[in-house]
Amino acid sequence: MRENVSVKKKKYAISRIIRVYPKVEELVEEVSKKLGYQPFSVRNAAILYGLMTIVLRGMPEDDEEFFKLIELTRNVIRGVLGGEERT
Repeated sequence: MRENVSVKKKKYAISRIIRVYPKVEELVEEVSKKLGYQPFSVRNAAILYGLMTIVLRGMPEDDEEFFKLIELTRNVIRGVLGGEERT
């Protein structure tokens, strides 16, 4: 029975190297530490929630909108989980 479990784990152990903007990765690390999850778990959940948001609301139109999204996300994280907000 143990062999079946390891086979199932291998089936889902597919990974891919991704490039994440450094400020986004800092937010992943901050959330993972504050919530007590591994960074890869937070990153995977963030990707899934992000995909839903992109489909529902669309992509940021330009770099300025992307950077505003980073700041908004940072402020929400720190507002909910604690820490300093930037204005």
